[in-house]
Amino acid sequence: MARVQAKLNAQANRLVKDCAGLTLTQWRLIALIGATGRSTAAQLSRYAAMDKGLISRNLKALGEENLVRIIRDTEDNRLQHLELTAEGRALFDSTLPRMQARQNALRDRLDEEEVRAFLATLDKLEQAAEDPGLG
Repeated sequence: MARVQAKLNAQANRLVKDCAGLTLTQWRLIALIGATGRSTAAQLSRYAAMDKGLISRNLKALGEENLVRIIRDTEDNRLQHLELTAEGRALFDSTLPRMQARQNALRDRLDEEEVRAFLATLDKLEQAAEDPGLG
């Protein structure tokens, strides 16, 4: 699994670097914010199962590139709301079809029965990973 994950990540990294000039982590954050609308770092951490520090560093870079707008909550200064800027939205809109095409091409390598079995297997492994008795 680790070998396949590494190869798929390397492939996705090359694609997102070529078409958006971003790292894969940055793209994942742009994609999540683009898909969900206004978000917080905590929400992104839950959605993506990413470390909050990794998210924070990448959001800072995306903010400096004017791709993500970081807005302090008026009631809770510790809370930051995140949304795509116009430039970030344009990048999301232009990159998403290429990433979806890649996703579809990968999925097309499997027939429907294989897809169902694969997703069921991933669900079982995720449940096992959350089982405190196994760790």
